[in-house]
Amino acid sequence: MLTCGNWNDKRWYVAAILSWGIALFEYLLQVPANRIGYTTMSLMQLKVMQEIITLSVFVPFALLYMHQTSSLITSGRRFV
Repeated sequence: MLTCGNWNDKRWYVAAILSWGIALFEYLLQVPANRIGYTTMSLMQLKVMQEIITLSVFVPFALLYMHQTSSLITSGRRFV
């Protein structure tokens, strides 16, 4: 099982570089996908697809890596 680990002894710029690296990777995938998708889908369809993809990545990360089980699931059920 994945664990969060202790990042307290790391410098702030390690977290900054890591987060910017993740954002750059997402951007490199998102821009070509939007350019290709806009030829066949509307802007609203692309936005909904982006949110679905974001949640499909974030929810497993939150559940498996951050161990956020009960609060994430119960808060999602309130809105359904």
